[in-house]
Amino acid sequence: MAFELGGFIVDTGRRPGRSGPGDLPRALFRLDVPERWRFLLLVREGARGLDEREERDLLLGLEPMPERKASRICYLLMRHLIPALIWDDVASFGRALTEIQELVGEYFSPYQGGIFMDEAAEELRAFLLAEGAYGVGQSSWGPTLYALTVDERANVLKRSVEDFLARKGLRYRVLIVRPRNSGARIEPV
Repeated sequence: MAFELGGFIVDTGRRPGRSGPGDLPRALFRLDVPERWRFLLLVREGARGLDEREERDLLLGLEPMPERKASRICYLLMRHLIPALIWDDVASFGRALTEIQELVGEYFSPYQGGIFMDEAAEELRAFLLAEGAYGVGQSSWGPTLYALTVDERANVLKRSVEDFLARKGLRYRVLIVRPRNSGARIEPV
């Protein structure tokens, strides 16, 4: 879906009790991400997340997410995240995104050792928020973190986090990326 459409996509998820290629999530709706928003990607050097098979096996063995946690995520999505995206309210979007990431991280914490993949990622998360990132999250099981900012603040945040990483001796590649509101393009070489 994201490959074909780009933008912000909310999908159905998988239906409970079903799995297999015929039951892949389907898009519920899609919105453009405001052009001025930027994401810092912090890619941990020398680390990797779970591969597709490891992730699938782990996800198939998980207990269902507690209803209270799932309900809070739905509430944040419908009442805060999506409206903030429509209104171009990066601060509200970031707060909702961060809380959703924390709730999902708590759910996965028995498998990854904390809300984020490790202590360094959690320390980096706290630093990014203290330095003015509107929101912070982790890609799937890591090792990539991302921070939400806007175009005019992206370079300052990038330099600040690079200084922090150097002081801590942490090896991450830091990239500034813009939203992609269209599908992937394949160009011949």
